[in-house]
Amino acid sequence: MQKIERKSDREKFLNNCLQSVQQMRRIHHPLVLKIIELSESIKALNFAAEPVMSCLTHEDSFTPDDASFIAYQLAQVLKFVHQNMHTVLFGLSTDSIVLTSQLDLKLCDFTFAAPVINEYGISIIRTGQWLFSPFMPKINFTSPEVINNLQTSSQVDIFSYAMTIAAAYLGRPLLSCSSVDEYLRVIQS
Repeated sequence: MQKIERKSDREKFLNNCLQSVQQMRRIHHPLVLKIIELSESIKALNFAAEPVMSCLTHEDSFTPDDASFIAYQLAQVLKFVHQNMHTVLFGLSTDSIVLTSQLDLKLCDFTFAAPVINEYGISIIRTGQWLFSPFMPKINFTSPEVINNLQTSSQVDIFSYAMTIAAAYLGRPLLSCSSVDEYLRVIQS
């Protein structure tokens, strides 16, 4: 993560983090990280959660069976998020998944989540000013519709799901683009 230079950017970022943790605290699902305690002060943002062992980003030695188990769990929690919560995550990546010692998946990032606004699954991304900032969702896991600022639906999470599961199987992200322009060139080729 990059250092946040401007105080106003830091406050926006911390407010988004607080909203994410508050949302997780309201969700009661076995595949969403359980928040036990939360200090809601932006100046001293901290929380306690159920124990986890690692973040999916830092794991690169899964067996095919392990990766399949993670894929199954992630599909289950996405189904819950889309159908029961009527929400699109927009920020799904290996960073938004933590694992217990038994490889139980816990979804833990709702920073960019937004409600579905109609029966077709259409949603408006909340990133707006964050889209091209250092705090945007991880570009290599983000759908082209989000990057191109097009109409979005819950399908953008399916793209992110595929990229996340590919990373679990490969032990590394499928794409390794460092800019939006590079990403669009790779996706369009």
